[in-house]
Order: sequence, then structure tokens, then C-alpha cells
Amino acid sequence: MPYVLGIDVGTSRTRAAVCRDNAAGWSAPVPVPLGTREPGVPTVVYLAPDRSALVGEQAERHAASDPIRVARGFPGRVGDDVPLVLGGVQCSPQELTAVLVRWVVDRVAEHEGAMPDAVVVTHPADWGGHRKALLHHELVRQGLPDVTLLAEPIAVAESCPAGQVGVGDALASYGLGAGSATAAVVRRTPAGTFELLADAGGADAVGGGHFDDAVVECVRARLGRGALDDVDPADPQAWLAMARLRGMCT
Repeated sequence: MPYVLGIDVGTSRTRAAVCRDNAAGWSAPVPVPLGTREPGVPTVVYLAPDRSALVGEQAERHAASDPIRVARGFPGRVGDDVPLVLGGVQCSPQELTAVLVRWVVDRVAEHEGAMPDAVVVTHPADWGGHRKALLHHELVRQGLPDVTLLAEPIAVAESCPAGQVGVGDALASYGLGAGSATAAVVRRTPAGTFELLADAGGADAVGGGHFDDAVVECVRARLGRGALDDVDPADPQAWLAMARLRGMCT
């Protein structure tokens, strides 16, 4: 059955959904299971010594034993002139983002039994033409020449049921990411699409990760700071225990 694939590459997690073309038209978006425990996967890429790339949960498993080959947070750095160095290999943020998108497309195609008719990838509202061009170039190198790049607030607005938003009506959207919070206002155009009116950008001081830090600090206070301050960071078992603790706090 023909379908369209939408991909949201977040700072910490990546998710995907499909809309299928049936007799009644396009279906509502349906999340696609990318991971083994939940629909999304960590936005993590691991570059192996043979330069093959592992993504998501597979990459996460190498984080403790081979951290110098693991990349995180790269989607927010698309357009940054400073590359990431993974095991001595320089990789641009847009290259790693495109590798992740390619992996998602292949994973979904395996799940659906066919490649999608179209692929849409969301991006922050404040991206200009330069950032979008850089990512599109890397997507072409990954064999994905026809990907549509869509601003996140517009993607949110497009999810509203038909008829609920009239021509000229404005919608406000708010996004709480792992590292920042964003807000934007869009408006329905006479053509039936949405245009971006205003974008507040990212508030880097507020994000899901900051809430996680606050919970960790609460646990430290309850346990007594000394109990955790004495942990030896060079001890692999202690490192894993702290990682598990933060995971539970998250």
C-alpha cells in the first residue's frame, strides 16, 4: 500500500510515522516502531573502525566501551563549520543527520515491505536556506534526492483536522526538546497551506534535559551527596551505575 513517511530528528530522540493511501484517502499518521522498547530511538550515531555507521540503540550500546566514536546532539549543529571527530574521522553534523535519516528510511521500508512514495523531514523553524541546502546535499549523497524539509511548527499545524482552522486563522505551537524549548505562530493561507508568522527560537536554558538534571539533584540530596560524590568515575561499574541512575531519573 502506498505511504508517506514523516521523520522527526530530535536532539535526543528520533521518531517516524507513516500515512497510508487507502480507498478513503490518506490515513491518520501511524507511529513506526524504530526501537525495541519504544517507537523512537536515541539520536546517536556510532562510527565503527571500518567506517560503517550504527544508529540508535545499537550506537548507544557502544557509548560506554568506545565513547570517542559516538556522536550526540548533532542535528542542532547542522551548518556548524566545526566538524565532529569520531575515532579520528571528521564528520559534519549534516552528514551524521543524513546518515540517521537514511537508516530510518531503510528501517521503515523493511517494516512496510516497500520504500515510501515520499519522505518528509522536520527541521527547526529558524533554519534558513543555507542549513536546509547543506542537509539536502547530504541526503542526496545518501541516495535520498527527493526529501521534503518542513519546519516543525508547520508540521504540527498540518496535523490539525481539516475544517478546524480557517483561512487567516493563526495557531501557536510550543515544543519542549531535550536541550531547549521553542515557540512559533503559523497562519492558514488561502491556498490551504500554513505560513510561519513568528518564531521565538530556542530557549537553551529550558529543556527536558534540565528537568532530568533537577531530578538527579533531588535524588542526590535525598541520598546524601557524599554517597554519590565518592563514586570513582574511572570505575566502569560505577559509571554504568550512574548511567542507570540517570536513566531512571529521566
